[in-house]
Amino acid sequence: MRLPHPYREELAIVRRNVAAAAASDTLDWPQVIEAARPWVTAVRDNPPPFWAMESLLKEYPISKPEGLALMRLAEALLRVPDSATAIALTADQLGRAKFDGTGDGLLSRLSNSVIGLSKKTLPDADHPPGLLAKLGAKTVVAATIRAVQLLAKQFVLGQTIEEAINEAKSQRRGASNLRFSFDMLGEGARTMEDADRYFASYQHAIRAMTPVRPEQREGFDSSLKGSNPSLQTGRGRTDGVANTPEDSDGISIKLSALHPRYEDAQHDRVMNELVPRVWQLCEMAAAAQINLTIDAEEVDRLELSLDVFEALLKQVQATCPQWRGFGLALQAYQTRSLELIEHVGALARQYKVRLMCRLVKGAYWDSEIKRAQEMGLPAYPVFTHKQHSDSSYLACAASLLKQSDVFFPQFATHNAGTIAAIFQMAKQFAAPLQLDERPRFELQRLHGMGTGVYREICRDSNPENPKQTVRIYAPVGSHGDLLAYLVRRLLENGANSSFVHQLSDDSVDISELLASPLVVVETTDLPLPKDILLPRINSVGVDLTVDAMRAPLLAAFEAAHVTRPDDASTQAAADAMRTAHLAFTAWRDVPVAHRAMLLRQAADAMQSDLPRFCALLVKEAFKTWGDAVSEVREAIDFLRYYADEAERICAPIILPGPTGEDNVLRLQGRGVWVCISPWNFPLAIFVGQVAAALVTGNAVVAKPAEQTPVVAIEAVRLLHAAGVPVDALQLVTGLGETVGATLVAHEKVAGIVFTGSTQVAKIIQRSLANKDGPIVPLIAETGGINAMLVDSTALPEHVADAVVQSAFRSAGQRCSALRLLCLHEEIADKVIHMLVGAAKELAVGDPQHLATDVGPLIDRDAFNGISAHLARLAANAPLTAAPAVSGVDAARHIIGPHIFEIGSIADVKQEIFGPVLQIVRWSGDPNVVMDQINALGYGLTLGIHTRIDSRAESLAHRARVGNVYVNRNIIGAVVGVQPFGGEGLSGTGPKAGGPFYLPRFCGEQTITINTVAAGGNVTLLMA
Repeated sequence: MRLPHPYREELAIVRRNVAAAAASDTLDWPQVIEAARPWVTAVRDNPPPFWAMESLLKEYPISKPEGLALMRLAEALLRVPDSATAIALTADQLGRAKFDGTGDGLLSRLSNSVIGLSKKTLPDADHPPGLLAKLGAKTVVAATIRAVQLLAKQFVLGQTIEEAINEAKSQRRGASNLRFSFDMLGEGARTMEDADRYFASYQHAIRAMTPVRPEQREGFDSSLKGSNPSLQTGRGRTDGVANTPEDSDGISIKLSALHPRYEDAQHDRVMNELVPRVWQLCEMAAAAQINLTIDAEEVDRLELSLDVFEALLKQVQATCPQWRGFGLALQAYQTRSLELIEHVGALARQYKVRLMCRLVKGAYWDSEIKRAQEMGLPAYPVFTHKQHSDSSYLACAASLLKQSDVFFPQFATHNAGTIAAIFQMAKQFAAPLQLDERPRFELQRLHGMGTGVYREICRDSNPENPKQTVRIYAPVGSHGDLLAYLVRRLLENGANSSFVHQLSDDSVDISELLASPLVVVETTDLPLPKDILLPRINSVGVDLTVDAMRAPLLAAFEAAHVTRPDDASTQAAADAMRTAHLAFTAWRDVPVAHRAMLLRQAADAMQSDLPRFCALLVKEAFKTWGDAVSEVREAIDFLRYYADEAERICAPIILPGPTGEDNVLRLQGRGVWVCISPWNFPLAIFVGQVAAALVTGNAVVAKPAEQTPVVAIEAVRLLHAAGVPVDALQLVTGLGETVGATLVAHEKVAGIVFTGSTQVAKIIQRSLANKDGPIVPLIAETGGINAMLVDSTALPEHVADAVVQSAFRSAGQRCSALRLLCLHEEIADKVIHMLVGAAKELAVGDPQHLATDVGPLIDRDAFNGISAHLARLAANAPLTAAPAVSGVDAARHIIGPHIFEIGSIADVKQEIFGPVLQIVRWSGDPNVVMDQINALGYGLTLGIHTRIDSRAESLAHRARVGNVYVNRNIIGAVVGVQPFGGEGLSGTGPKAGGPFYLPRFCGEQTITINTVAAGGNVTLLMA
């Protein structure tokens, strides 16, 4: 790894950045305020027109329901293909907020009147309108669509590159210092077809920017290697003016748009397939003598992007070393930003190439924070305070200006204070002007934003650099492609702390607006990932893209050995029950605080031993590395959560009653619980069952699945080492038909907790019912025909991501996995096409390889069962998609993802426990679809994808399932966050990892004491 660890203590980094930016000979902040104050004053004195984005956000901030409703309409309405759904979406969003208006301006009066009338015209979101109402509703929707299009137009320079070039020429007529960087809009590629389309779009854009002879358009002329590329073309500006890349328009490319698997785990494939493709674009840009910038993306792709970048640098050096237009964007909000600049600068010196470097603040802050929290990472890879990001930006700017030998800095910011600081630093650090007096750096802004500030800056004389240029980052594409970009911009600039938002707020004093960011904020409202569940400590995860975090896992894999134990006899099972029964009373009498402490000690030990447990899961259960890490974390979470819950529920409860009497309710262990766990989560579910029974004062006999005994053995050893008495926790391995049956039938069993198939759960239920003696409680979590209902407001790319994860991760061997996808007919063709392409990109094979997405099935029986289902489906339904490579490998029990389209929901007869997805189309009333899903009888998980909030709420209420997930995947329930369990054929409840789980393991006892038996009522007399 070339860069430092991304998850470091933030304050130490901030102190360094502040020191770097605030050096006494570098930056004088009072002078910065003096320079920026006139710009801010002028902008406030000349507010933007009422239709501008700044005005809209001022009137309807996204922190309020009205602003949020408008943002959601902007995100979804343009892509909805059918009028009925468009009407429902518009009615839902406009109806969720009060557009009564608080402002005095034209926008407030006009918009509130129009929206008020619209709300009266629209029907309820869940009730289809009649004919006359529909005509009025369609008119309102058409007007709303037009309003959203006008909003979108503010952010798009043109819907085609030709339109954008013409608009750029028009804007440049009045401002010769303007340059443009065209960004071809779109989501990241999900399929190779997507990547091909984006590649063709980039090629077309570069050709359109290159008015040269046709024979030169395809690339760089190899006969001119080493010469100045400008000699080839003589043109770079879209208005036909001969210039260098610094003076020319350019293009920004997104690597994730050019490859469907642009991720660290697919490193070798990316380097082999993506680098040649990007190089073709670089050759074209070099021949056109324009700037080509690689956009910055998420933190987990940074190291991979540097590998791609260096590979391209080598080719630049070999083919066109005098091309000065190659560049990349760097994000100042990353905690490694300064080190990144130093590394890129070293590469530029090594390959003797001068780079164009766009410094941005960063556009994925919220997703980076959420990812770190979900993965339980040690810290955040981005700064958690705006001031810290701003000071990092200034430190990075100083570093770029100091390295003018290898960088042409491009400062992308709308912050007037930051711009004034850059001007001041430029006088300190920039090298003298070259003989041709080219600019030493440029400023950049987003199209449709920052116009007021930049108007004033360009109006200012700026005598130190009279040729100061401004480049506009200009999105190009249809309004439909704009949606994700538009929402990012609205969120970024609608945030209360953003400069753009505060600039338009007259209540924010200019001194406050321009306050120095060169401060260290010692406290934060944002807890570290380990603290988001306080008072419980969150388990710590692993970022597999970081070498230092990945290496211990790979080392543990090399050292791990899986030796299958002999199966226990039925006599051994009976002996274990007797031993546990004898240990029960002593264990029950251990104070709950001590039992909880032992579980926490076990959790800490498992956290320390995470690499070894991950390695065992990969070797024995054929888990992929990502799944293995998640499972160990889940086991740790179970231990800590149930420790906390036991202390809560086992505390005596003082009950009300008459004077002279005390009444206390308490929970205590029942006896010996038999814990029967499955092979698909051989650690997490095993530990969860055992921990719940133990901490509530029960003795335990645990039987793991016969396919995965080694993981269970190691878990029991860990619990014993943590202090759980050996006799109180017994482990027996073997077949369910023999050992399991013996345990279930034993006279001393006080309860059974089981996770597995519905069929086996019913066998256990019947066995318990036929026994003499006490009625024994059964907690059963079984399978499900889990469905996802998608309407036409959903974003197809997000649906594809959620479906692929839900249906095919873990080879579909999760009880929560997606089995049935119900797609609205208006978007079905598009989504199915995308899913087919995405499924073909999945890597199927050996789980020990980081690149593997889908590993083997657990054993031969599972393989044969899935194969039989595939044969049945193939005979009755069209096979929509199967893997292009290694679709079925009988020797290794591998079956890749398969997708079938079926005629109706009723055609789904049973759960297929593997990577098999069935799709059905629907139209009309979604409530009818929900009723058909309920009729299947299962009730474990359900996914709903819609932007109609009221629809999501009503469908969730109607669904007879345990877990409902809206606009995300349906797997990966987190302990204490998403308690997991179903109803109907999917289980008995209560939910594992929830607040009502532990009481089921307990008996209740009420103690009533007559406190006046020995005499008078002292308490009453003393009152």
